[in-house]
Amino acid sequence: MKSVILYSLIGIFSSLSLADKVYEGSQCKYERETLSFEANTKTDQFLITNIIGEDTQWISLLNPWNIIKKDDYKIVAKTNFRAAMEKAGSFDSLLLLGASLVSLEAEIDISSDLIWLYAKVDPSYFSNNGSRNAVNHFIRETGFLQINPSSVNIASFLYDCGSVKMVRDFEEEKRLAQLEEERIRQLERIRENQNEKLILLGSGTGFYISEDGYLVTNYHVVEGCKEIKDRKENLEMIITDPITDIAVLKSETPAINYIPLSTTDASRAEEIYVVGYPYGKGISSESKTTKGIVSSLQGAENNYAQFQIDAAIQPGNSGGPIVNEQGNLVGIVVSAVNYEYIIKEFNSIQPPQNFNFGIKVSMLKNILSSNEIGFSINEPSFFDSLFMPTTNEKIENTINATAYLECIGSLSDTTENKIAEHKLMKSSLVQ
Repeated sequence: MKSVILYSLIGIFSSLSLADKVYEGSQCKYERETLSFEANTKTDQFLITNIIGEDTQWISLLNPWNIIKKDDYKIVAKTNFRAAMEKAGSFDSLLLLGASLVSLEAEIDISSDLIWLYAKVDPSYFSNNGSRNAVNHFIRETGFLQINPSSVNIASFLYDCGSVKMVRDFEEEKRLAQLEEERIRQLERIRENQNEKLILLGSGTGFYISEDGYLVTNYHVVEGCKEIKDRKENLEMIITDPITDIAVLKSETPAINYIPLSTTDASRAEEIYVVGYPYGKGISSESKTTKGIVSSLQGAENNYAQFQIDAAIQPGNSGGPIVNEQGNLVGIVVSAVNYEYIIKEFNSIQPPQNFNFGIKVSMLKNILSSNEIGFSINEPSFFDSLFMPTTNEKIENTINATAYLECIGSLSDTTENKIAEHKLMKSSLVQ
């Protein structure tokens, strides 16, 4: 019975001492030499990662060393000179044999931040003439330290390290990963128990910018959605930028109609058209087009990334295109003024009229270019201008390139929560 208990305890302590870890040592000094190291007890490799001193760079040729003993207090690693000679290009078989019989051992005392470095010769040197001749040949050719005729130990060096610390614990990482997996499984079980059903949380507008199927809308249109659909297709989310309130999605289906981008931002008093789906498809399934002008080249609170328009917009217009008379995109519908705020703060009896905002096309160009997403720019030549489509035909292209987007989420993601999150991103002046 005692022997069984003893062996069990030995097994327990052995498993504890052999836990897979990575140790790093730095500023390990011996006289004028300074080295750094890494010891990985999972791969059983010891590496000299840096060494400073006169004629010391050759030591890096000895990497990697093999860890031959390890516990939580001490690590012993060993290497010989054969690999270094081979890396140096030596083909002398006698020299290589001698190099394989001369080794270095590093004994790292983790608790005291010390490294003992031992130079040793194989015991066969004392009993085998072939081994002795090979080692002596190695010493003559390399100028290595002379052999001690009475001991395998040739020399020893003590390095005092600034620190020896554990930088990675594989067992702890495994334990934490298992805990995270269990946490995810519990969440999945909770979702299954709640029997969550995906529903339509809200809708918005988007538009295609290339035949490759890239589509642009507002970030707040897609925020919190588990799926974004154009008709029945689930669109892929490519870019979300909450700062500019821009999102880029992609359809697997090439776009027949898409909107070219204007070469410049809109000008003050320039006539513009807005296409979108105000109130979704509650009023009718057809998109709605409104006309107006650019009222200001700044958005609310002097936001230079936006501009002001007087074209009518409603909830559901968010993310829709703003185009000029040439049918080129100059902006993206983003918000309307907060009527309640204006009436309260400015003591206004009459609510503000046609006070809406769009994101400048230059902001979209920056995002697309930085992510290497292609888009078209309409720069017709003089001859092209003679046969250009009419304004109505260009607006018809905008209408056909505009998409009704549905935000799909779970029962736990209520529309009220989604709207509340969006309002946190906006100032009190806009809604």
